[in-house]
Amino acid sequence: MDRKICLITGANSGIGKESAILIAQQDYKVIIACRNPEKGNRAVKEIKK
Repeated sequence: MDRKICLITGANSGIGKESAILIAQQDYKVIIACRNPEKGNRAVKEIKK
């Protein structure tokens, strides 16, 4: 199965996080890049819901 991949920067909050959530719902593999590891880990948990 081929899955599309999407890289999103600034995905730990705001538009970046909401974009990551919406794109993940479309069966993309989402890679997020964040400056703050703690916020990034929280965002990953939200995106995986």
